[in-house]
Amino acid sequence: IGGSAVLNLLGNLIAPGETRTLHWSAGQTFIGTALQTPVVVVHGVLPGPTLCLTAGTHGDELNGIEVVRRVLSETEPQDLAGTLIGVPIVNLAGFSRGDRYLPDRRDLNRFFPGRPNGSSASRIAHSFFAEVVRHCDALVDFHTGSFERSNLPQVRGDLRMPAVLEMTRGFGATSVLHSPGAPGMLRRACTDVGIPAVT
Repeated sequence: IGGSAVLNLLGNLIAPGETRTLHWSAGQTFIGTALQTPVVVVHGVLPGPTLCLTAGTHGDELNGIEVVRRVLSETEPQDLAGTLIGVPIVNLAGFSRGDRYLPDRRDLNRFFPGRPNGSSASRIAHSFFAEVVRHCDALVDFHTGSFERSNLPQVRGDLRMPAVLEMTRGFGATSVLHSPGAPGMLRRACTDVGIPAVT
C-alpha cells in the first residue's frame, strides 16, 4: 500500500503526515478589507477519504467551533488514513460581531452553493464551496442553539442517500432526523452534488 499523495488546497501543497493552517478569503468585506478565515488541514500518511468539518456558519453558534478545534488538535496525521479539513468558523464576520448573520443581515446557510456574480452572501458561499468543500468526500456541518435557543442533540441528513445514512451511525445521537435541508443550506448543496453531508 502506497502513501498518501500531496494535497493541493487553496494554492498550498500539503505533504502526507503534515498538519497546516491555511487561510480562505471570500474577497473583500463590506468595509473593503479581506477576512482571512483559518482552514486547518490534517493530511494523513495513508490514502483515504477527505472529511470536512465546518462550524460557525451562523456566527453566534459557538459549541461546534470548539468541537472542530478539538478534533483537529487531537488528530495526528501519522494515525490518519485520509484527510481532515476543518473550518472552525465559516462566518468569521458574523462571529466577530456575535451575530448569526453576515453584516448585510443575510443567513449564509441559505446561499450555498452560491454564485460568483450574485449577492455578497452568494459570492461568499460560492467561494467557500468551490475552494474548500468541493475538495471533500464528506462533510459534517456543526450547528447548535444560539443565544436564547436550545437544541437537543441530533443529526440531520438526507437519509435517502446511503452514504449519509451510514454517516449517521457514527454519532451516537439520540435522534437522527431525515431532513434533506432547504435549498441554500450547506448540507443540501453538498448532497445535491453527491457529497454526503450531515448537520
